[in-house]
Amino acid sequence: MRLRGKVAVVTGASSGIGRAVALDLAKHGVNVALLARDVSKLNEVAGRVTALGVKALAVPVDVAVAESVSAAMRTIREQLGEPDILVNAAGFAVWKPFSAITDEQHRRMMDVNYWGTWHCIRAVLGGMRERGSGELSSARVKLDK
Repeated sequence: MRLRGKVAVVTGASSGIGRAVALDLAKHGVNVALLARDVSKLNEVAGRVTALGVKALAVPVDVAVAESVSAAMRTIREQLGEPDILVNAAGFAVWKPFSAITDEQHRRMMDVNYWGTWHCIRAVLGGMRERGSGELSSARVKLDK
């Protein structure tokens, strides 16, 4: 896939792997929608992305909430266009013994790590299917028309 001029959506873009992926995509000429909950960190990453000569859009979102993802995708489509690439890098973990993890903490892990990924894929898959191309996370996906 030729990257220059494409639109990527990167979740968890305010730090860690998501941030690194967003910056790397920008170095390859990709316009990047940056999704995470921390607006100030998103704005910092957006500044770094635009300094690389591409468009950046910082979109605060909780990927665990379907309505939040839908609203974010509407904003992305309006301001950057239809996403070509989705990188699900948002994650939540509790680092303590299994027996010490509460039900609430476990639910949050499932909500972010499983349902967040689900919500984001569902939000971009239709457009990718219509165009017959797209990238989801790091795996190349062949989409039926």
